[in-house]
Amino acid sequence: MKSKLQIIAIFGSCIIASSILGFVIGPDLFGHSSSNINGNEYAATGSDTDSLAEALYGVQVIVKGTVNKVLPVEMRDAGIVGKGSFQYEVTPATISVTQVVYGEVPESKEITYLQHGVEDKKTSSVEFVHEGDQVLLMLTKTPDGKYWSYNFDDGIWKLNNGKMQSKTHDVQLKKLVNTNYETFSSSVRKEAKQQMKPKDIE
Repeated sequence: MKSKLQIIAIFGSCIIASSILGFVIGPDLFGHSSSNINGNEYAATGSDTDSLAEALYGVQVIVKGTVNKVLPVEMRDAGIVGKGSFQYEVTPATISVTQVVYGEVPESKEITYLQHGVEDKKTSSVEFVHEGDQVLLMLTKTPDGKYWSYNFDDGIWKLNNGKMQSKTHDVQLKKLVNTNYETFSSSVRKEAKQQMKPKDIE
């Protein structure tokens, strides 16, 4: 039977290893730390941005569309070379794009949107989309031509009864919850064009 000292040592090692792993792969795992915004590094923003332009930092494209189909769960490689390499679950969904609100027009009118984790396993902290949903998604593009939400729930909006709905945690974006689509799309288009790096991101 292990001594208390051995148990403490093992527990401490696990915590350190987890912290290192999270630091190394955490941002890149879901595409929220990248150099694809004019060569600048960016990370998932918090809920204390000072303006909508800051809240939208990192958005590459904003599209309105309809969820055509939720596809089977697939595994994606984290892209970490060596012993730390691993795969993680994503739930893809195909989106029929009806309008590009901001950014580069996708190559196809149907895009593949990647959702973090698996909904029924509750392995994700984000809102999932479902077939038939009318959505407005604020996205970043992956190297293989698919799309992530630029910042978890902040990038996932649904149009219900003429009003924009989201589980966003950002104080600036929360101001747009329950606005109509025209007001919402006009606001995010304008501010996405002027997006700026939040002060708390180095």
